[in-house]
Amino acid sequence: MGLAFGVVALISPLLSSVSDYTGNQKWFMRMFCYLGVSGCLLLFGFEGRDQLYLGLAGVLLSTIGYSGSIVFYNAYLPAIATERPAGPGECAGVFPSDISAPPSCC
Repeated sequence: MGLAFGVVALISPLLSSVSDYTGNQKWFMRMFCYLGVSGCLLLFGFEGRDQLYLGLAGVLLSTIGYSGSIVFYNAYLPAIATERPAGPGECAGVFPSDISAPPSCC
């Protein structure tokens, strides 16, 4: 896991700057998502100690794919979200979970 996060920490600044310059945040997010899916597919074939390296490769690829896609999701978010004030129905989401209030309570 540490190796995977190290790889993401090393390649994220370079790839983020490339995606910001070209405007391809969605494409990079999609490719990292596919990398995570391929890691999960490798884990499907893992059955025991005989295939330890296959399992480690699957965990490494899926962790790199997930962490990298989160980086590009955060970069892509300003393009798809608008900044607007919260409406009366949205304040129910900030209440703690132990207060069971209906969404129309605001």
